[in-house]
Amino acid sequence: MGIYITQIALIIFLPIVFSRIKDGKKLYCYTAAIILLCVIGFRTENMGLYDVKNIYFPQFDSLQRMSMAEMFKEYPVMRGNLFQIFTKLYQVFSENKYVWLLFTSIPYIAAMTHTIKKYSLNIYTCSFCFFMICGMRIYQTNFYLIRHSIAMAILIIAFDAIVEKNLKKFLILVILAGLFHSTAFIFIIAYPLARIRPSWKQLLFVVAGFYVIMFMASNVMEMIFGLMDSNNYYSAFQHRNSGFDSFLFPSICFFQFIIAYILCKRNNIEDECERVTVNMLCIGTVLMGSSTIIGEFYRLSYFFMTVSFVGLGNIIRMEKDKILRYSLYLGLFIVLTWYMCRGFEGNGLIPYESWLFR
Repeated sequence: MGIYITQIALIIFLPIVFSRIKDGKKLYCYTAAIILLCVIGFRTENMGLYDVKNIYFPQFDSLQRMSMAEMFKEYPVMRGNLFQIFTKLYQVFSENKYVWLLFTSIPYIAAMTHTIKKYSLNIYTCSFCFFMICGMRIYQTNFYLIRHSIAMAILIIAFDAIVEKNLKKFLILVILAGLFHSTAFIFIIAYPLARIRPSWKQLLFVVAGFYVIMFMASNVMEMIFGLMDSNNYYSAFQHRNSGFDSFLFPSICFFQFIIAYILCKRNNIEDECERVTVNMLCIGTVLMGSSTIIGEFYRLSYFFMTVSFVGLGNIIRMEKDKILRYSLYLGLFIVLTWYMCRGFEGNGLIPYESWLFR
């Protein structure tokens, strides 16, 4: 746990140092990125859930034994197998699986750092964003969801295209992300939904109403599953898909949406970046609510949530009441630190293991 506490402490307190020097915001972002990359990039296959050890490493070995022609036959590109081609190309230069882990950790960290540096109002909102990706466990899932993290990195860059209103660039990036992980194609809805301008009341009604429906539906599903035999496939499905902290994580997402909703309305915030990210937060919150029934939906919500943190940080920073502003920062820090610490053990990240010290 010590390495994660040190990591978060540096992310939170380094802005005090960098704010005193020229180009401090840029230098801080690069430093925070290196801190995050060193921890995730030098991990072993035992870190996180079973994916790296039981799926990615065996597949890496299998690809080593294939010729390029055999690989294309086994993993057609148009079926979302660009990741296998990416891995095979890496093997032309190296057969080291641990350096490959480092290499595959770079895209998400680089994309997130670029977006935070570009859109955050100041160095302290940069710090808030880096903390959020850790506190919301997005960073932790990247320890084992490698294909998903690369797809997410590409979609973070696609967020640029949304703000810039560049549809062609957006479509190319979404297709590219989808070829790494097919679930990324859902981000295609981001472009039209980011452009709509519903009233704040309509946004609140949609999200709150959806959560009420999900709460009722999950209770009905639980009753149905409870009547089934414990060996039944659908009963097993329920247990497999209800483990992402049940209503806790969706509740945290909903709380963040309420903060954004109230502050935007209170301060008449209409900036393009902030409005787009609020819409992304709305979509992500709705998808996260769906994870109470189908647990894997949390992966879909991450595509939208990860880019919304920049806007959320800016929205809180624009609050004129300093007491309210710092209270919100403190409240989110306490809740997400507690939630993050719960996730380290649950996601198999304790104790930390690095291949550098093997």
